[in-house]
Amino acid sequence: MPYSRASLSLRWLALTAALALSLNACSDDVPSGGGDGEPDTDLTQPDTDTDTGGGPQPDASEDTDVAPEPPACNPAVDPECPCNAGQFRRCFSGGDPAAIPAGSSCQAGFQRCVDGQWAETCEGEVLPPDGGDCAPPLNPQECPGHINEAGECVEGPGSDPADPNVLCQQGSTGGLGDRCSCEVPEGGEDYLREDQPCYTGPVETLGVGLCKAGVRSCQADGQWGTCSGQITPEAEVCGDSLDNDCDGVVDNGCEYCPPGVTDCESGLIELPCPDGSPRNACGSCGEVAEREICGDGLDNDCDARVDEGCGCSASSQACYTGPAEFAGVGACQMGVQRCAGEFWGACEGSVLPTPELCGPDGTGDNIDNDCDGEVDEGCGCAEGDTRACGTDTGICQRGTQTCSAGQWSACQNAIAPGPEVCNGEDSNCNGIIDDGLRNACGECQGPCYVHDSDPAAGGVFDGGAEFVDATDENNPTGRPGVSLTRQSFFPPYLWAANSSGTLSRGTVSKFNTDTGEEDARYWVGHNPSRTAVDLDGNMWVVGRNDGRVTKVLWDTTACGPGETSRRLPDGSVTQVNSSGAPLADPCVVYSKNPSTEASNNTTSYNSGRGVAVDPQGNIWIGYSAHDGAVQRISPNPPYQASDIYVPSNIPTYAPDADGVQRPTGATASAGQVYGLVGDSQGYIYAAALWDGVGLPRFNTHTLEWDRYYTGFNCGVYGIAVDADDRIWMACSGSDWGPNHGDAGGGVAVFDPATEKVHRFYVPNAMQGVVADPAVHNGQQVVTSCPSTTSCARSWRTHAIAVEPATGDVWAAVRSNGHLLRLHFNETNPAQSTWSFIPALREGQGWINGMTSGGDMRGVGFDRLGYAWHLGMSSQLIFKVDPITGDTLGGFPAGTDGHYTYSDFTGATAFNFTAPRGFWRYYFDSGFPTAILDEITVEATVPAGTSLGVRVRGRDLNGNPTSGWVPVDQAQGSSDYLDYPTGALTHTFDIRSAGAAVQGQEFEIEVRMTTDDSDVRPFLHDLRIEWSRP
Repeated sequence: MPYSRASLSLRWLALTAALALSLNACSDDVPSGGGDGEPDTDLTQPDTDTDTGGGPQPDASEDTDVAPEPPACNPAVDPECPCNAGQFRRCFSGGDPAAIPAGSSCQAGFQRCVDGQWAETCEGEVLPPDGGDCAPPLNPQECPGHINEAGECVEGPGSDPADPNVLCQQGSTGGLGDRCSCEVPEGGEDYLREDQPCYTGPVETLGVGLCKAGVRSCQADGQWGTCSGQITPEAEVCGDSLDNDCDGVVDNGCEYCPPGVTDCESGLIELPCPDGSPRNACGSCGEVAEREICGDGLDNDCDARVDEGCGCSASSQACYTGPAEFAGVGACQMGVQRCAGEFWGACEGSVLPTPELCGPDGTGDNIDNDCDGEVDEGCGCAEGDTRACGTDTGICQRGTQTCSAGQWSACQNAIAPGPEVCNGEDSNCNGIIDDGLRNACGECQGPCYVHDSDPAAGGVFDGGAEFVDATDENNPTGRPGVSLTRQSFFPPYLWAANSSGTLSRGTVSKFNTDTGEEDARYWVGHNPSRTAVDLDGNMWVVGRNDGRVTKVLWDTTACGPGETSRRLPDGSVTQVNSSGAPLADPCVVYSKNPSTEASNNTTSYNSGRGVAVDPQGNIWIGYSAHDGAVQRISPNPPYQASDIYVPSNIPTYAPDADGVQRPTGATASAGQVYGLVGDSQGYIYAAALWDGVGLPRFNTHTLEWDRYYTGFNCGVYGIAVDADDRIWMACSGSDWGPNHGDAGGGVAVFDPATEKVHRFYVPNAMQGVVADPAVHNGQQVVTSCPSTTSCARSWRTHAIAVEPATGDVWAAVRSNGHLLRLHFNETNPAQSTWSFIPALREGQGWINGMTSGGDMRGVGFDRLGYAWHLGMSSQLIFKVDPITGDTLGGFPAGTDGHYTYSDFTGATAFNFTAPRGFWRYYFDSGFPTAILDEITVEATVPAGTSLGVRVRGRDLNGNPTSGWVPVDQAQGSSDYLDYPTGALTHTFDIRSAGAAVQGQEFEIEVRMTTDDSDVRPFLHDLRIEWSRP
């Protein structure tokens, strides 16, 4: 079994005394009439020794070389000598050694027998301090200071103080929210810490023996309460097989008998000879010489003197003070005896036997310490013996070691420590239950506190979300909540393609519609045109002269490391990438022609004129090369490109007598694609300006061109979609395609609900007129234009867009500097009316020094509802107030005119293709290290709609302290935790959804979408469940 340092020292002292003193006190030469010359030194009994020794005087003539000897008590001839050599006894100068309390700081020692008398010194004893008594050890719980090594309770901390905060100091920063602090924000009395680990004993004893931690809780006065349930070191209880004082040794300090000795209680200990026979009266084994033999360097007569009285025969000689049988055996070594005048001096340097040392593992040290010719005898263990091993701390259980071939086996059937698991147990056996895993309320990684964030009372609404009262006629749930508006949120950027036939100058400008400034500029390909915004707000563009497709991230914080394009203080804009290094700018994350990646195509489609987004966020490219085609690209890495889908053999539809599109039974090819738009149902519609004569449709679910609507005269140039999935077309003239007659301008719409196409022309009275809104607005549309006098054919349109706020349809007129605005009458389309916006006109002239507006192209809307107009005729981008119709200014962007008339702001994608709105809530916990655990949502989410949640931590300055959860799976994308369709309530486990969300403030973002503007999701209630370390 293992022993403490104190136990081993007592053991070795006893054995050393027994062996060494057996050699030091016998003499057969006792002076006549003399005593032993030493005072009685009995430290355990009253002094009753009156023996002075005696015996005949030896005849000096028998050995003239022997000097006179001092008187000594020879127990071999004098039975009244108080002790025999080789004996030792327990002693204690403070009284009876048997009366010392177990576990006391006092400790008995041992007296050696020297020359038949007990030595004065009680070796190894520990006396009480300052003459006190050997009181039982103090209970540390009852000592307000600390207990010193003498077992006294003294004021102040000890050398290793029992710090009550020792278990909460790791990661401690001090102040509010600190693990060691009971401080809470004002009004935060419900947030006091509860059931936190504590320990008031010396920290090195925690988890050792019986000692374990307890728990404590903060009180209303801001102070810690009592540490309850802990076990700290107490006095060792002998014989209970427990480590009560938590020093790692069971029954430490209890009495110990050396091996081979069965009676330790009498105080007198004698060790037998190696063969089991008793030692002789001199403490050695075998016969004792009658007299000293001069010149052999040995103590022949066992009087603890070597060659005493013998004359010197040299200056020195080897000598040995112990029994001759030990000299030079094992660890025992001869000493040196020097001549001192006529006779030999004392023998110095002899190494006498010591107890066999078995080492810390009990198997020996490979030395014959007791000089009996055997190494490590008695060490190891007896065959079949068993002993306990391991620890009983926490869930651990001690096992058993079995002796085999003198060696202890590995510990069997023990329960070893494991990783700490939050389960109310001490799984890693360190004395602390759920070590490091409990939060401020003493729970295992779960919420402590609940905050109810009523949407009716707060939160931030973007342009796409609003609060709807329970009584609102558009709220079928009967409960108040947050839902979608008709206008969604999207980033404040307009992406203008800078038109140029020069490869090196093929750029797109990122224009900030909030500030009216160009923020950045990127090289994207040869002669870029159509731009679109994906459902993460990022821009995609395709080149007309190379088919290169490029993706640019809108949020520069999502870009990788390195320099990116930016606006300088002087108003200029840097450009980082180029045709030679298209990905040099970290915000440009995709740049290639994907057409040859299709498994069904090896021919490069080197001209693109269409970009659109479907409701799932996929990007669709329309090619105008060869026979035309569309191709899908996944919006995030690895940007997988699909097959090429050529618009050929499409089933054709034509209007019947009622104008309803019916299948004709024939098929046709639509040819080259001139533009694309996606609706909320997953259909992609193409403008077939050059080769086509109608409106082809591609089904993204079946991946086929499934319908080709014909029979209406509109050279489709621009194309758009509204909230009801109606497809709006800008109608150009015959000069844009051989298959078109004089289309007569205006706009057309295909209504999938009725399967009809409606045409809207400008009245003939507006031919060649610079419109005066006050005079001309409100004119009814013309629905047929069979002749040149039936309508104003000069109002041919290029771009078309639907205003999210009103549903009105805006179209850019090619040549006269106007924007057309159609107020659509859903009940009776023929009753629809026009408004005329002279966006580029000033009286009969032009604004900003323009001389014409013949090449204006695009119109679109920003997130605040303003209209933006741009084109080839000017480097400027014009802002129009949709309420007043006034042009608010022209803003420079890029270096050329702008050949852009697709969804260049994202208004179409976010409001109509995949309508969405956002509601954000910010909760200040009051604690810098608060952790968001769960969010419970009550919502109404019908089929065809969605509601998603994502969260992150922030500091009070609005800086993120954690990433979004769930983690965005791709650069520049946003991922959400989805609410189950049809569920009444749902709890999102934030901890299992990603990395920890930690910070003083939590930002909760709720995103809502629908594929039907008449069916909306509703957020009714949101509860934040959180904790703190």
